[in-house]
Amino acid sequence: MRDARDYKATVWESELLVSSPDRVVNFLKERADLLADGKVLNDIDEETEISLLRLNHPLINIGLAKYCRFGKTARLLFNAHLRKGLGSGEPEINNALRLAVLSNQVLSNSLFGGLSLRNLFYEHADVNCDDDATDPALKIYIRNASNEEMYALFHNPNVNHETILDFLEEKFIWQESDCEKKMWIVNALAHNKKIWEEEYRYRFGLSGFLSNVEAAWGLAGKVTVNDSWAAVLSMLFSVLPRDRGGSTDGSIELAERWRPSPKEVDVSQEEKAKEIGFTSTYQNIRLQLARQALDNFKITPDKLLQSEDIALRAAVYVDTDLTDEDICIAIEKDRNLAAYTLVENKFSWKNEGRRKLLADALERAKVQEMAFDHFHSYRELFKKEYPEWFGEEKYKSKIKVLDDKITTLISFSDWVKEKVDKSIKNILTIQRLLIVGILLGIAHYFF
Repeated sequence: MRDARDYKATVWESELLVSSPDRVVNFLKERADLLADGKVLNDIDEETEISLLRLNHPLINIGLAKYCRFGKTARLLFNAHLRKGLGSGEPEINNALRLAVLSNQVLSNSLFGGLSLRNLFYEHADVNCDDDATDPALKIYIRNASNEEMYALFHNPNVNHETILDFLEEKFIWQESDCEKKMWIVNALAHNKKIWEEEYRYRFGLSGFLSNVEAAWGLAGKVTVNDSWAAVLSMLFSVLPRDRGGSTDGSIELAERWRPSPKEVDVSQEEKAKEIGFTSTYQNIRLQLARQALDNFKITPDKLLQSEDIALRAAVYVDTDLTDEDICIAIEKDRNLAAYTLVENKFSWKNEGRRKLLADALERAKVQEMAFDHFHSYRELFKKEYPEWFGEEKYKSKIKVLDDKITTLISFSDWVKEKVDKSIKNILTIQRLLIVGILLGIAHYFF
């Protein structure tokens, strides 16, 4: 006997089947938003989605691809180009359906471990990336998939963590992708910031998260050193967690690999960093690798400060609680780059003395005007994040207000005194005039 269906789903299905396409898509989007907020909804079931799919309306198909909740709906849409009676038959529309499914963030709620390509090919997908390498259907798809499709998958915050690890460890997806497609995927991971945040450490398992982080840092030793890879790795390393899982050994050695010689690439940007205040992509890779090494106690700040590589020194400027002397030396030595990185260092703002020291050092070094704008921006940022560090400013501000009020009161008192004195003088003058008038009147009467 067939399992009893929730009556609400039957009612909703009947209503949606006679609704306009716009109404259906709006309903699906509103449901997706509620599911994203953690709401538990049983309003429509898989059968409802399949019934809507049978309408084969282009707008409803796109809406289902973006917001469907069930794996069967997603698989049918993802493979619409292989099925008669589904989709428009136009390559552009079928490509849009695949992109929408790959970026669908609701779908993962019904999939074990998050969205993977295997989920989109098979109903009962055992999420095991080792199986994918021998699967001819998946291999063909990866080879023929557009760069945009791979970007959509890896930019999805709910992508399966094993799919990420498989790629980063140069397994199935990596092996079936050309160099350009690999860069698109790394670029997607760099812009998929949610998968590197604290809450994702536990969403799909802490060990899996840490494996992904370590494998991502390891790309510095795997890819070819060139401008294109430097650009995407620089973005990725800027968002990767550096602690707990960022324990890659040899980070400083890897950093040296990304210190190019003039024979290999244009190093003019490297030479300008001290004056323009910004690192090149190569320098940022070295800076981030050095920060990762510092955070995992693989090297000491003193060792990096002695380096002849400005990028390694900048890693200390941005993260370490330096002495007052170190701050002055850093700005004197590395000017604008030191200025920008020191301003971003939270320890530069921990008390009023340190803040004044930094401001005075910037003034003496005659750094760019933009560095002072940077200074004021970060001042407001840290003031919100660490209000207790700026406590004395709060009290000083209150004291200043009281001083202003006292000054105002004193001024008012002086004004009152002046008016009173003037009034007294006027009264005395009037009294004298009255006396004189009286005396003159008496004299006139008798004489």
